[in-house]
Amino acid sequence: MGQRIRLALLTAVLICVSLAAVGGTTQLVGWTETLELSWDWFLATPPSNVSPTDVAAIAMDLKWHAPYEGERNGSGWIGYTTTVIVSNTMNPQLSWARRDAVTPAALRHEVYLFHLNEVYRRKAEAALLAVRATGRTWEETKALLNQRVCEVAAAVLAQADVMTKAYESETISGGNLAAQAEWERKIDAWLVDPSLAP
Repeated sequence: MGQRIRLALLTAVLICVSLAAVGGTTQLVGWTETLELSWDWFLATPPSNVSPTDVAAIAMDLKWHAPYEGERNGSGWIGYTTTVIVSNTMNPQLSWARRDAVTPAALRHEVYLFHLNEVYRRKAEAALLAVRATGRTWEETKALLNQRVCEVAAAVLAQADVMTKAYESETISGGNLAAQAEWERKIDAWLVDPSLAP
């Protein structure tokens, strides 16, 4: 009978539009399809060096937890992720808005930024569920699994960062209404099928 080992790997990777140290407890807001974001959730004070054209910034995190198992496979070992939990949250304590400049269009822009983050949460979850590694020993297999999980997560998060920057640039932070509408159409489609997203 083959030997089987179970190990949990918890790694948190952050992708933030805005990031600062937070003391005390922080109430994070998880993304849901029915979430109705409002300016009341943007609690931080805008930075003193903010550009006059910047209206708001949403602070978002993607975090993942990927337990894995291993078992003997002939003379070696095979390891694989068993379940993956990836969360997409907003931190109201780090999210800010210039109250003198907020508009419904600016809020919609921030909402779709959160939706775009959700697309890459779903892509990360699917990619991490497919991680496998083989090695001569369980220790070697664990190291390869850990390396592969980190590489896969980093690649998805790097692409999320690229797409976030493209969204901000092309929409001019929501100021270009035609580009904003086009991005909303793409993001809506990607939420239905994340594999369509670059």
